[in-house]
Amino acid sequence: FTTSAFIGAYVLHSKWGISQGFDHFSDDFDLKKYYTTDSEIEKNAETVLTDASKWLRNRAHDEGRFFAWIHLFDPHRPYKAPAPYDTKYPDAPYRGEVEYMDYQLGKFFQYLDKEGLSDNTLIIVTADHGEGLGDHGERTHGLFVYDTTIHVPLIVRAPFSFPASRVKGLVEHVDIVPTILHAFD
Repeated sequence: FTTSAFIGAYVLHSKWGISQGFDHFSDDFDLKKYYTTDSEIEKNAETVLTDASKWLRNRAHDEGRFFAWIHLFDPHRPYKAPAPYDTKYPDAPYRGEVEYMDYQLGKFFQYLDKEGLSDNTLIIVTADHGEGLGDHGERTHGLFVYDTTIHVPLIVRAPFSFPASRVKGLVEHVDIVPTILHAFD
């Protein structure tokens, strides 16, 4: 597999060592335009997905397999979605960021369809955490372990049939890679 990563937040910059093992690691940030802490430096979903699309366009007709990790950071504080999502939900800016990201992912999936990549690509969408949004006194995430922050989506779209199942026990993101490898057996 040729491996790539497209990063939306500076906290995952290659200078922290996370780029190990990737053939291509896209973490370019124009730091001159930021006057804030490292944790607030981010690229929006459109920028990250455009970068990923360009890489995929160059790989689309290659013979080899590829793996692409696309990291989107939009629904994080401070919640500042681009127009028109910034004013669509004035009392729920987090929702505006989620809807903006959903729209950008929809455009990206259409691109995969147009390029003929959907027919042979396993797509997994998940999140690393949810947001407290005031539940249990937590505005964001990271302090408490409640369902609002640990119950995250996992959506799998495969170009092949596989038996669906519901696991009653606890699972972790670390279980995703072995599940993928098992699917390719």
